[in-house]
Amino acid sequence: MSELPLELSVEEVAALVRNGVPFRLLDVRTPGEWDTAHIHSATLLNEDMAREMIASGDRSEHIVFHCHHGMRSLHATNWFRAQGFSRA
Repeated sequence: MSELPLELSVEEVAALVRNGVPFRLLDVRTPGEWDTAHIHSATLLNEDMAREMIASGDRSEHIVFHCHHGMRSLHATNWFRAQGFSRA
């Protein structure tokens, strides 16, 4: 299984979609930001979901995190990788 790069551009994520590469898109913004606008295929990540993923998640799953400017998603990626999700 290949490790995804730490950061992906919008174009690179679009290429994953175009090429049919399965991945989970997790939005790490606030619920208010989510309510304002969100990507249809994304899931809003909350603390309960993160705990569940750490406890029993598939660590081989491709996960792409996104936020508004990239800092929160980079933090989430680093944290999940530290928990063994090498394809985050």
